[in-house]
Amino acid sequence: MPVRPLDDDNHADISNLLAEKNGLHKAYMDLWTDATKAAFLRCRRLLQQRLREMQDAWKVRKAIYSHCIKGTASLLSFDGTPLLKRCAEHCRSVLNHSSSISDAAINQLPQVNTNNDLDLPPFL
Repeated sequence: MPVRPLDDDNHADISNLLAEKNGLHKAYMDLWTDATKAAFLRCRRLLQQRLREMQDAWKVRKAIYSHCIKGTASLLSFDGTPLLKRCAEHCRSVLNHSSSISDAAINQLPQVNTNNDLDLPPFL
């Protein structure tokens, strides 16, 4: 996937925030006061937040539009068997045990309504 340049709006925002942060850092280094330190830290936090938002948006676009890798080699465990096969065997052995809880105890558990909102996809 080719690298896309930053949007003009994002580029301008980040450039302005960087210039402001650098100016505040210089002011803080010249005059060490609580006010200059607080202003610098506030601007740095805003810049980091904005960069994280851009990075998150880029990762979402990459996940949606990037190419899927097909035909990847399967991971092997130490003895040479495919790891996915060993994991499946382990899950089957763990999940296919007979229950040590009686049916009477299970029937006494309170029943609750299903929360269908848990079925919805997450939103950004």
